[in-house]
Amino acid sequence: MGIREGYDMSGGKRKRPDGTGTFFKTGSGQWIAQIRQYDELTGKSRQIRRRARNRDHARELLAMLRAGQGPRSARTDISFAEYLQYWRDEVLPLQHKAPATTAIYQQCLAYYGIPAAGRIPLAQLTPSACERWLDKVGKTRKLGSRDPVSGVRNRDGEPIAASTVRNTYMAALQALKTAERDGLIASNPLSHVPSPRVSLQDVPVTKPHEVEALLTACQGRRIEPLVHFVSWTGCRIGEALALRWSDVDLNRQTATLRRGGHLRDTTKNSKIRTVTLLPVVVEQLQSAKRRTRRERLILGEGWHDSDLVFTSGSGRALDRDNVSHELKRALVAAGITPKRPWHSLRHGLAHRLIIAGVPLSMVSAMVGHSSVAMTNDIYGHVDATIPLEVLQKAMGQ
Repeated sequence: MGIREGYDMSGGKRKRPDGTGTFFKTGSGQWIAQIRQYDELTGKSRQIRRRARNRDHARELLAMLRAGQGPRSARTDISFAEYLQYWRDEVLPLQHKAPATTAIYQQCLAYYGIPAAGRIPLAQLTPSACERWLDKVGKTRKLGSRDPVSGVRNRDGEPIAASTVRNTYMAALQALKTAERDGLIASNPLSHVPSPRVSLQDVPVTKPHEVEALLTACQGRRIEPLVHFVSWTGCRIGEALALRWSDVDLNRQTATLRRGGHLRDTTKNSKIRTVTLLPVVVEQLQSAKRRTRRERLILGEGWHDSDLVFTSGSGRALDRDNVSHELKRALVAAGITPKRPWHSLRHGLAHRLIIAGVPLSMVSAMVGHSSVAMTNDIYGHVDATIPLEVLQKAMGQ
């Protein structure tokens, strides 16, 4: 049972007038500041709840709400831009999203979503207004040259990527869902606007000859098995780093992807999928297993037994930044400069499979997307285990 200030221990809760409020801790450990306020627009009272980081923060939020100075979302005249700023600063950090997702949403809103929102009141936001906002976001240019006097960078660079527009859309969609939940708007107008699509041409793709050059440059490096695995399975780098030996069947030449980045318990889309391993990948994994055994014998009690496939010399999980730096060094050695190299490897595989005539549904399931257009929908019912002979034909193995 949550702990509440003002709870009547004689057997009932004291009824508070509007504007009094309370704060409490839920059974799951989340602190909440809560107040009921009269809404002049609707003529009704509505309850406002705010998540807090701790007890002191909850007390502070309640005091601000009582004084009418609280989070700007408590106002009825708040603009769309102000609400996005409030949601980015105060709500998003409290939501249980992956750190990378939180960082992307914060950056997209700060650089593109909020500047494009203008002064339109949140309560007057319509699907048509959302479409105009999204169009304005799509026309935003990246920061380019720097003003010689002020030192401020001008927005005269190339247009932002389609994936950035989509991420900005997703962040605003989540923000307006919160506004709808809190009673600030009757419904989410952005939910009636289709999500921007990212075509295959917008996704960085590593070409076959570049993959061959990269794999050659990786020979002898610790990341060699990892690069082979990502290149020939199309998995996300976070999924590869979280792969465990218990999920690998070298005899059947399959690997089951269950976990995602930051070693969280599920993949990005919470779907478990099995991918087929080419003989060259099996050889690399066997080599990695032999190296693991040697290092375990050398370190003895100093070895960290994590069951992870790709580890450091002490058996611990590889750091994503470190392997990315190592990959960039290999790319330089191979004379390749793709954007987002791990992503380009994964989408390069999808591109080659499609050209080779592999059914689109199987390709989509293998890389963990509903389509190579990079949507976030997943065909969870499709078997991602592509027949070995089909993969070998497509890869020229």
